[in-house]
Amino acid sequence: MKKALSIILALTLFLCVFTACRKAGGDDPAPADGVDKYVAIDVSRHVDNDDITLQIDIPKLLPDTDAARSINEEINSIFYGEDIQTAINGGFSGIEVYIQPKYALYDSLVSIRIDESFVPMYGADGSVYIVNYDTASDSRIELDQMLTMFGYTYWGVMDTAEQLAAATYGAEAVEAVEAQGLYVNGDGSCELVCYVITRPNGVDTWQYVLDVPLPKNE
Repeated sequence: MKKALSIILALTLFLCVFTACRKAGGDDPAPADGVDKYVAIDVSRHVDNDDITLQIDIPKLLPDTDAARSINEEINSIFYGEDIQTAINGGFSGIEVYIQPKYALYDSLVSIRIDESFVPMYGADGSVYIVNYDTASDSRIELDQMLTMFGYTYWGVMDTAEQLAAATYGAEAVEAVEAQGLYVNGDGSCELVCYVITRPNGVDTWQYVLDVPLPKNE
């Protein structure tokens, strides 16, 4: 009886130690970086069948403030219009719709990027939306302000973008490079997101989305 009791106590001690190790170890998901306090997916629809493919996730800012509400209204007007609602409700067939967001928190800055594309589509690979929201001042930070904040100049980053566009699509094909916004990753590194308008071999123009990694200013 004493031996059995000793075995039970030993097993109990082992389970307690094992549980404590699991809690302290790396098996559990890493804690969120804090962006989930400020952004959540508002509309989500995923369908993939013979009739239609939908991969739609539309985010919203969570703060109940004038600036956040204004940004949410803008996002909804762009990405949750009548066509998207019709697609979600099964009103179309034979198409693919992709609305894919990503967002990050750096210091007090929430950076949101939303890419949208349709298949079939002619003339563009898709479109992109960038917005930056400062939680400390409850304000939208515009591109020129963002560039200054991170130590860049407009002409400096555009020169980098034009060089990358020429190397990617061919200098003779590139007609224009248009900055759409600055996306900031959680580690503070930045990407200038641009539209590149091309006309290869004199044919119709095509619009590409180009990500331009920028050197991190220390």
